[in-house]
Amino acid sequence: MLTALTDIRGSMAEAVRALGDIMNVQGLVIPVTEDNTRLCAEFEDGSVVEGESRIDRCENRPPDLKIRRIWLSPAARASAEATASILSSDYVLIGPGDLYTSIIANLAVEGVSEAISQSHAKKIYISNLMTKPGETGGMDAYDHVREIVRYLGRDVLDAVVVSDTQVSQEGMETYSNKRQSPVSIDRLLKEGSKITRARIVSADIGHETELVRHHSQKLKTAIKTTMDRLS
Repeated sequence: MLTALTDIRGSMAEAVRALGDIMNVQGLVIPVTEDNTRLCAEFEDGSVVEGESRIDRCENRPPDLKIRRIWLSPAARASAEATASILSSDYVLIGPGDLYTSIIANLAVEGVSEAISQSHAKKIYISNLMTKPGETGGMDAYDHVREIVRYLGRDVLDAVVVSDTQVSQEGMETYSNKRQSPVSIDRLLKEGSKITRARIVSADIGHETELVRHHSQKLKTAIKTTMDRLS
């Protein structure tokens, strides 16, 4: 739909606006960049994978192989509208989402991290609930926050929201078969001050059906509570 609307409207930004109208999206979705680019990842063994979907699928490589760095090729520049929105915001919420292919991919766009750093907004990072093979296998919340700070360029976080929701034994077994596990928060709670000045907020924000996901109402409450504490 986005591809067709881009052809009709002439730009990705206009296509996103049109799709938002069609889907009755409550809020404004702004593309971080309008440049044509590809996400690239270098892994600890020196191998390089190009393309978000190829990084995401984790084919022909060990699922626990760590990502060394992420970049965009060719380099992409943040849109003026995205930069202005960040600079004028009261709060900047980062996440949840796949650490590298969804979150850091945006921070890799030139001008985004700088805008977040310059903004007077309170910055809140929301960590994932589960690890992801090929991307965050073996990583805990401490590792997630360290990488966010790394790609922001410096520690500008005011709060980090992590989940202390208990996953059932059945859920643990199901995810274990997929080489996934809950993102451990223990080290971050004990040693978070080593990597960030942010307030660490631990809350029950998950729920479990067929998959373990953030519970929208619980997460909303945790974010609102965190905002109140920062104000």
